[in-house]
Amino acid sequence: MKEALNAVRSALGPEAMIERTRHVSPAKGGGLGTGFVEIIASAPTSSPWGFSGSGSGSERTAAARAPRTAAATRALPPSGSGLSHQDVERELANLRTMLEELSASRTPREQAATMLIAAGFAGPILRELGTGATKPARKGREALRAWLKERLKAKLSVLPGLANQGRQIVTCIGPTGAGKTTTLAKLAARARLDHGRSVAVITLDTFRVGAVEQWQRYAALLGIPLGVARNARELAELSAGSRADLLLVDTPGRHAGESQHVWRWPGMVDAASRERHVLLTIPAWLRAEDAENVLSLYEPAAPSGIVLTKLDETQRIGGAVQAALKGQLPVVYECDGPRVPEDVRGAAADSILGALLGGDS
Repeated sequence: MKEALNAVRSALGPEAMIERTRHVSPAKGGGLGTGFVEIIASAPTSSPWGFSGSGSGSERTAAARAPRTAAATRALPPSGSGLSHQDVERELANLRTMLEELSASRTPREQAATMLIAAGFAGPILRELGTGATKPARKGREALRAWLKERLKAKLSVLPGLANQGRQIVTCIGPTGAGKTTTLAKLAARARLDHGRSVAVITLDTFRVGAVEQWQRYAALLGIPLGVARNARELAELSAGSRADLLLVDTPGRHAGESQHVWRWPGMVDAASRERHVLLTIPAWLRAEDAENVLSLYEPAAPSGIVLTKLDETQRIGGAVQAALKGQLPVVYECDGPRVPEDVRGAAADSILGALLGGDS
């Protein structure tokens, strides 16, 4: 009974209404070679979204409003009960049928919200993107998916190939471990090897153990000059003395409550002869709330674009994309691995949308 109640709360939320419980023995049609507990329950209807509970996005997805006729939840028998492969397949088929019935009972906006939550989106943007979903939802799941992609494409901005021409200074900012150094190394290698541009690097990251040594190895491999700046004056002197087409500036990560001055240094540099770009580096696996917190934390540095990193480490990139939409910032680069320089490419809307919602982009 305890297992069955936990299954109900997981599926329908802590406020699920229990209508009936019963014990079913194998002799009465259990079909699993053992008895089980069956609970007839339905989700509350107080939420305008048809979701119950206050858990994470994945929990809300599972807590779709059940049909008023009620939905049955079964507690599976304990492991080692000797179920055959056919028994397991039959039960999985039953569960799929139940999920399809639950999905069919939801409103078009709820169906759209479910897709977006599965992609990693959260919060008010679900309602905003789901508005107007009635017509495509009537045509089926794939039609709704295609419609959501078009909605997102209209809002998503991309700016590929930013560091390929002209005299520029490109700074990467973002939390520790986001991939700033690796991203800049990839850009340096691309510019140097593929486009024949002169490149120089200045690192401000003198706090992280091994950070300067890492850049020394990259610089030696690529044959590019490296400068280390410990304050705004040294940064200004190094940048003024560089004649490179592309000047890359690496910064340390920061945390809430820390001083903002280090991240403002690149903006203080006299870049009259260079086009300045400040790229906020966001790991693709960040949850929506955390990604928006990163956006807020680095707002004083006035980012002009976003780099999505670690795309190979997640299938839910909606949180990072949500930050780009909220900040009205273009996505400039996509990084999907640690290899330098292979695992970087200019941002493409179709590629991002495919990673978000799957299917044909």
